[in-house]
Amino acid sequence: MFYPSDNQPAEGSPFGDDEVARSGNDSTNRHGQNDHDHGGLNESESIESESWIHGVLDDISQSILQGQLDDADLLLNRLCDAEVAPRECLELFTILSLRRGHLRDAMGYACQLQDFASELGCRQTQSRASSMIARVYRQIGDFTSARRFQQLALYSSESSDAFDLSNLALDALMASRVTLADQLAQAALSLECDDESAEFSELPDQSGADWGTLALVAMLNGDADETFSRLRLAWRHHRQAGDQLGMGLDQLHVAQLCEVHGEYKRAGRRLKKAISHFEKAQAQPQLEEAQQRMSRLQRIIGRLEHPVEWN
Repeated sequence: MFYPSDNQPAEGSPFGDDEVARSGNDSTNRHGQNDHDHGGLNESESIESESWIHGVLDDISQSILQGQLDDADLLLNRLCDAEVAPRECLELFTILSLRRGHLRDAMGYACQLQDFASELGCRQTQSRASSMIARVYRQIGDFTSARRFQQLALYSSESSDAFDLSNLALDALMASRVTLADQLAQAALSLECDDESAEFSELPDQSGADWGTLALVAMLNGDADETFSRLRLAWRHHRQAGDQLGMGLDQLHVAQLCEVHGEYKRAGRRLKKAISHFEKAQAQPQLEEAQQRMSRLQRIIGRLEHPVEWN
């Protein structure tokens, strides 16, 4: 069993000398790894235990979305103490570390998840671990490695799902493959509409994230009206989910579009809203980026309002 304090990168992690990826063998159901924890329980006790686990996981997901990271930490430690849901816990510890900008810790948890998947022989868990490693690489800014691990996640899973397609769309966008990004994000949205059983761990709200990706596609294609339209849809999904990080990203993208069109004061208002959302989300990397953008924007506005006079 893992422990939250044991968050150093596993042997073979990207912070070490060897390759992280290992392949899983067989597919198991989502909570198959927890069956041994309930071996001594009768059927009613097992159902009650599973209900408690799902309830705590839902509470953790909502806490993360709303930026209540300390509450999420406490709930995760309760699950760790009970030695249940190790896959979900490791995935959520990775997400928490990313929110706080603790990239080494995030990679450590993702590598623990990959080791766990290899021991379990679970292809689904292997796929999720590779997706988490790809997510860390994106935040580091190493998009080549992110694409590689996201593709590994796709190969490890039995079939591509909306989560995989959403991440691949983002990677395509970062590689300036705009048409491919558009196609993948549209496909992800189609799957999300058909699939009413999305897993709890697909945070932030995936539909909102996909509309955000499609908005960036429209922005790169120079279609301002479509960009605003898609950002409104992204905002609607993120607000419905209570996703402070997602709402902050939507405001940040609107600010970018306003700045491109020379609407600097409007961009500043949007950046203030983005900063407020990032503060509520405790999303440190995004908060720092927005603050840097605000400082740069204020300098631009200052120069426009007080132009240098040459004698």
